[in-house]
Amino acid sequence: TGFSITSVDKEITYLERRQGYYKKSQMVVEKVRIPEGVKAILTFTDEGGDGICCENGHGYFQLYSDQGSLILDESGIFSNGVNKTFVVGEPQTLPPTISASPSVSLAPSFNVFPITIAVQLDQWSDETGFSIQSIDGSNTFFDWPAGSFSDQSSDLIFETVLLPRDTEMNLRVTDKGGDGFCCLYGEGYVKIYAGESAEDESALLAFKSAVFESVLSIIFQAGPAPSVSPAATSSPTVSAAKGSSNGLTSSGWCDTRNGKLVDDSCVEVTLVMELDKFSAETSWFIGSEDGRTNFVSRPDGYYAEMQSQKIIETVYLPDDGGKYQFKIVDFMGDGTCCWAGNGWYSLYEGRDIEDESSQLFYGQGDFGRDRVHIFQAGSTPAPTTSPPTHSPQPTVTKYAVEVTIKFDNYSSQTGWYIASDDGDVIISREPGHYSGKDASSIIENIRLEVGNYQFSVTDTNGDGFCCKEGTGYYSLTFNGDILLYEQGRFKSIRTEAFKIRDPSRRNNAWSSSKSATLLRGAIPSSYEPNRQREHVSNEA
Repeated sequence: TGFSITSVDKEITYLERRQGYYKKSQMVVEKVRIPEGVKAILTFTDEGGDGICCENGHGYFQLYSDQGSLILDESGIFSNGVNKTFVVGEPQTLPPTISASPSVSLAPSFNVFPITIAVQLDQWSDETGFSIQSIDGSNTFFDWPAGSFSDQSSDLIFETVLLPRDTEMNLRVTDKGGDGFCCLYGEGYVKIYAGESAEDESALLAFKSAVFESVLSIIFQAGPAPSVSPAATSSPTVSAAKGSSNGLTSSGWCDTRNGKLVDDSCVEVTLVMELDKFSAETSWFIGSEDGRTNFVSRPDGYYAEMQSQKIIETVYLPDDGGKYQFKIVDFMGDGTCCWAGNGWYSLYEGRDIEDESSQLFYGQGDFGRDRVHIFQAGSTPAPTTSPPTHSPQPTVTKYAVEVTIKFDNYSSQTGWYIASDDGDVIISREPGHYSGKDASSIIENIRLEVGNYQFSVTDTNGDGFCCKEGTGYYSLTFNGDILLYEQGRFKSIRTEAFKIRDPSRRNNAWSSSKSATLLRGAIPSSYEPNRQREHVSNEA
């Protein structure tokens, strides 16, 4: 066993203990100084390929702040290595009642369950690899990379592993040749069984043929098989997907990723997405606003057989009156657009995707590697005081406005707020809110009534977010129109006015921002919204 703590870019190593440094079955406590707020990676490696658990001992690792707050608490269930990203000084749980240095009595009790994987390979077995990951991809428990089965052409192989019980997992199968392992070169398939044997078909958790391109994902839960074995998780069709309900159990309770049942009130949201021709590359996740808890996900490979198709999926989220995070990812880093198709996506509250007022956000497929949206859906928290006895005021319609910011290399310096015309701040993001988002983009969706507003963007260093530190910009869009757009060339603060109008009373598109025509460096336009279109000849 060995481990290291490094910066995310791997340029700084804060602590390293190479394999052979520690003696067997020994509990160790190491202390290391890391600047507060830094995003770092804790990496554990195991030369034996079986982690630090199970037959050879019940190993685990924990990470504490110097105040005693628990930041990470993980079992030793992994194969050759595992990476965990954390932010220094940001505890994942409430501070424990014990002192900062853990004792042997702190050892967590991890309940594991045996799972057997059966894989029928084709003639090109050296192209095939597979791994078992957490549903959000942040933790790899076991990994057999391509080349692991190079001398097992057309063989049926079996692997039995121990996984955290009642936890949803992703078996990620890859083919380096880009043609799966089937058809011309053999009838390949993958089966997942509960237990240590592949002989009892009643213990079958999932089955999938190997007809795919580069990536195939199979979602399963590590635990006993249900009374009726389900088919493997498969890519939805347009008709079936609309009623799918990852996130809702048969009893109607919203179910989080780790199996914890929460309140039986659910938020219903519908995702509409147009995929490009490389649909296997696309994945998405909906979780808590801070991204730590994942409620619903579709990992890469899930849409492997849905090239260039439009999908509609209705899913359910725990309704706690809070905000949620939606993250879309393309593992090749080129989004779902452009030369590979005209991809886009949109999320609605409820099932009525024809109702524009229910749209939570919309995004084009030009997001590169990933894009994050913060949105609010479901009920709002109950008031702390008794409701008034007089008749309620008429409901005021609020419209979705999308705030996009591309940061420079110092995202923690940037903040923004929106105020009403009389100066009351409606929503704000203080500097430091976006720590760890250096050189990346964020999209937040807010809701505003019809009216006049002021958008202000701030920089604590007084140099905006542009130029030698990175090309930043910000934009506001409403109902597909650009309200504001400007690059990050300012000093400490910039304020611009914009207006939200009732979209049902508009005759044509409009923008309140003089800088909106400069989006992505375009040539300034002479477009006038109220001007009649002139006839242009074919020669022109």
